[in-house]
Amino acid sequence: SMKMELEVKAPCDGTVTFTAQTGSQVSNGQKLAVIGGTAAAPAPAASAAPKAAPATPAAASGGKPVNAPVAGTLLRYEVSEGASVSADTTIIVVESMKMELEIKAGSAGKVHFLAATGSQITSGQAIAEIQ
Repeated sequence: SMKMELEVKAPCDGTVTFTAQTGSQVSNGQKLAVIGGTAAAPAPAASAAPKAAPATPAAASGGKPVNAPVAGTLLRYEVSEGASVSADTTIIVVESMKMELEIKAGSAGKVHFLAATGSQITSGQAIAEIQ
């Protein structure tokens, strides 16, 4: 993108099945691969606008962590605190190097945010968890 190479990390363990051809043009939000299972059509987007999450998220409670793939600023939550999500649901948008990156849940469950919007985050930091 924009003459830059972007590394896409797997949010979970499993067998990878690519849905996009090497060298092909891809668009924002396009599914590039599936981990485990089969490549199915994406789920329809939620119709309700996300609600604001608490200004100061609560401490971790032992769910599956969702780690930031890069350092940057946590721009916004895409779902409400406690929302039920599937593994491929975008839950957070992070800004890094003037680019917005969508962070997926990685597993099904309920979202619990660990970092506040507007905060600076580090690569590998747990920014949410799925319970």
